[in-house]
Amino acid sequence: MYAYCVNNPVMMIDPNGNFAVPALFAITLVATLIGGTVQLVSNAVAGKTGTELWRGVVGSAIGAGSNALILALTISTGGVTSIILSASVSAIMQTGTDTLETLIRGETIELGSTAIDLGVNFASTIIGNFVGGKIVPTNRGWFQPQKFMSVFTKSYGQKILVQTLIGVGILGSVNFARKYDWSNIEPVVAGPVIPIWG
Repeated sequence: MYAYCVNNPVMMIDPNGNFAVPALFAITLVATLIGGTVQLVSNAVAGKTGTELWRGVVGSAIGAGSNALILALTISTGGVTSIILSASVSAIMQTGTDTLETLIRGETIELGSTAIDLGVNFASTIIGNFVGGKIVPTNRGWFQPQKFMSVFTKSYGQKILVQTLIGVGILGSVNFARKYDWSNIEPVVAGPVIPIWG
């Protein structure tokens, strides 16, 4: 009866009847693409070009993907444990990837900056996981996708993608604030105060 998904309708989906595709893979892939894209856009808006445009893109993609994967794997447990675990792994993966990128670029690693990055990555992800979980409420238990699109249209998939969007959105905003050249902005200076009463 479930031959279309290798007799595993809980973990496998089959979008076109040719072969089963793991639902976990679909959710993780989309979250990975979201994470990398938001980082890239954030860098571009901050005015970065050349190699700086791509800084942190791989780390953000890996962080978002690992967060989504762990959220999907721990849906049955749910709650605070799932949120903290996924945010912790995501922050470590992203910060580690960014640190490796810094080494590959031949730059010096600053421990203070790395610690701040780890904290920012963790905080943005855990906020995204918590808020996204409140926006799209679900019952505990794994979703059972029987069609490819159901991974994204059913509440469990939507919840994970909303959590991802909020988390990487916060991270992208912080990234912009940290990387934008604020020295180009002229301060607003008030003119002389003219009293309107005698």
